[in-house]
Amino acid sequence: MTQSTMLKPVVDGFTFACQMDADRYRTLKQMQARGEIKGFRAYPSYTLVKAYRKCPCCGKLSDEQEVCDLCGVETYASSGIKYYADFLVLENDGCETIEEVSNSLALSHEFNLKKILYDQLYSTPIRIVVDGVRYKKDVKGWRKEDA
Repeated sequence: MTQSTMLKPVVDGFTFACQMDADRYRTLKQMQARGEIKGFRAYPSYTLVKAYRKCPCCGKLSDEQEVCDLCGVETYASSGIKYYADFLVLENDGCETIEEVSNSLALSHEFNLKKILYDQLYSTPIRIVVDGVRYKKDVKGWRKEDA
């Protein structure tokens, strides 16, 4: 059975990409009920590269023009790039944190590229959660976050 045909976990009406995300959702819900966090949201999206149109003839970029105003050639559309985080957590101190749930700190090349783009556009820090433990990135790499 391929991953695309496997049943995805559903909790409280939300369909999760994997069981680890569903488990973290339950944990965050419990943390919110105990007052350890103010709230959270699953799968927030962040635009890393906005959608655009490009002329194949001269290379001019535009947001909406279907025909290039320089050379009259039909432009083609690009959907841009979005980053879908696992969770956005609102801490009790009012700070927001992005959580990425993973089974290890060996992160994919795609995630690392998206994180570079994300860090240039957004200030909300990203934490990696492995087995319920949060890790933050510093100059030496991913380090266990102080409790």
